[in-house]
Amino acid sequence: MPILLDAVSYSIIFRMFFNFENGLINNVLEALGLLRLDWMNNPWLARTVLVLAITWRWTGYNTVIMLGGLQSIPYELYEAASIDGANGWRKFWSITVPSMKPVIVFAVILSITGMLQLFTESYLLTGGGPVNATMTIVQYLYQMGFKSFNFGVASAGSLVLVLIIGVMTFLQLRITKED
Repeated sequence: MPILLDAVSYSIIFRMFFNFENGLINNVLEALGLLRLDWMNNPWLARTVLVLAITWRWTGYNTVIMLGGLQSIPYELYEAASIDGANGWRKFWSITVPSMKPVIVFAVILSITGMLQLFTESYLLTGGGPVNATMTIVQYLYQMGFKSFNFGVASAGSLVLVLIIGVMTFLQLRITKED
């Protein structure tokens, strides 16, 4: 379901869930005898909501990637390890983890570049607030370009962001390179 919904839809849903007056989460807290929390106006709570929303959105996507990687491991490797007397942990560390290394690197690269490009969720859930606690790099560049009309800083920042993503991807591929 998270993959089928676009970022705008699930951001609005999360904003409604964590609404102070009539949000589902606050209604549950109140039913349990706890105080209502002002999720969107407390920096720590706003970050928590943002992390929950992003985690909900991308966990399924990364799970599908990992499942594809797991299904591509030949079953014969596990059979041979069983014949050689390997237990479950030994099979995991000697077969599964090395076989999944390229898939894990791919998922990590996608996750890190996705986090560096994050905009929609932060903008719709909190607007970058409170006190810029949830402002992302892309949201800052958006504000510089389209709110402050400082297009030079925004375009230079975008170029720096592209370079950072490129360098991080290169380093990840280099670090995890097979010998």
